[in-house]
Amino acid sequence: MTDSTSFDLAVGGVAMPFLIALINQSHWSPKLRGLVAFAACLGAAAALAALHGTLTLTSWCSTAITVTGAALVMYHALWKPSGLAPAVETATTIT
Repeated sequence: MTDSTSFDLAVGGVAMPFLIALINQSHWSPKLRGLVAFAACLGAAAALAALHGTLTLTSWCSTAITVTGAALVMYHALWKPSGLAPAVETATTIT
């Protein structure tokens, strides 16, 4: 595992669930919240690949898989069961 892959895992697992919860609105459908989460992970992957200086389709795809996988695992293992993600979504919902 390279340092960049470790960094991508850290961003995906630690930062992305929180950032996704900030963006998502509690009144949105689960399908829309999932699409927003996926789009946010794809955007983060592009930013990370550019940060590593390797913004190619191959590196972006690899980074997207890493970031999205880490974000999904941490969301379903920690953020959702603990109530953190729903609380952040509710607190940051614009009505």
